[in-house]
Amino acid sequence: MELGDAVRSVLDQKGWGAHSIAPDRTVFEAVETMAREGVGALVVVQGEVLAGVFSERDYARRVILEGRSSRDALVAEIMTADVITVIRCMQRSTVTSGVTVITSAVMISATSAWRR
Repeated sequence: MELGDAVRSVLDQKGWGAHSIAPDRTVFEAVETMAREGVGALVVVQGEVLAGVFSERDYARRVILEGRSSRDALVAEIMTADVITVIRCMQRSTVTSGVTVITSAVMISATSAWRR
């Protein structure tokens, strides 16, 4: 993969599939799913609506470091809800343009949090 590659060509090579979980499932079930599927994150969907993303980072920071139980905590309590997606014109958009969109959104979010 090169930064100038079209997002569509990257997904054609990597695959279009994603593994998901419902927000009312336990964190333990999410970690089991990630281990079984060999992935580091799951898309969290409520019905057909994107609710967030649950990742190994979420698990480490919001379960392990806070001393919570993965068998008791729900994915909805731990997931990252503010998800940035890059869908615009995937045929022509490059990896670089996708990274730029996400970086800009993260910078705006960090600046807003700093001002609070």
